[in-house]
Amino acid sequence: MVPTDLAPYLDHVITFGSHEQQVTEQMVRLGFPRERITNLGESVNPSLDRILDAIAGLIPGEHAVLIGMVNIHTRQAELLLEHFEGSVEGGHGSEIELSRRPERMPLPAQRYRRAVAHWLGRQARRAAVRAAGAPNGRGPRA
Repeated sequence: MVPTDLAPYLDHVITFGSHEQQVTEQMVRLGFPRERITNLGESVNPSLDRILDAIAGLIPGEHAVLIGMVNIHTRQAELLLEHFEGSVEGGHGSEIELSRRPERMPLPAQRYRRAVAHWLGRQARRAAVRAAGAPNGRGPRA
């Protein structure tokens, strides 16, 4: 997935898996440059400080985006997850809850959500009128 779909969007890949050498070889075989891959999983067994230093060393400026992919349960991945969960006020769970709030959605998504809710409400009202005996769903004829 990295070499075939995501390579244009990624500056660097850090592996944390237990089979990271095989994963690295496969990414290189599929065209991802080896110099843009850093192994920090079980083959290296680094501390949290070494992981954070390695990540910081890859950032050319003050800002970066760290994207986590795949379901990895190595000691190193867990260290990193626990570090970031502890640095967010309220923990990881509250961020997930906040992300589901409609007002945090992009404006086009908010408009779409309102339009769908309005349409569904109209459909429900028509169904209720039909259930009450109006054949066309628009209420009784005068």
